Amino acid sequence: MVLLEYRKEVPDVPIKLDHKMTVEDAKAEVEAEGFRLDKVISALPRQHILVFVPGKRRVQ
Repeated sequence: MVLLEYRKEVPDVPIKLDHKMTVEDAKAEVEAEGFRLDKVISALPRQHILVFVPGKRRVQ
């Protein structure tokens, strides 16, 4: 699964705070549903590209 999320940690991203997420916010929500964060792509200036794969949650 791929999520494209506006960066919550960048205050000048012109979108309501309710529509932004940090990588940790997204991980918490999606890993709770049985996916595991596989890759973060930082190619975009305003968004995170997060790649999740099916599987058990990683132990940090």
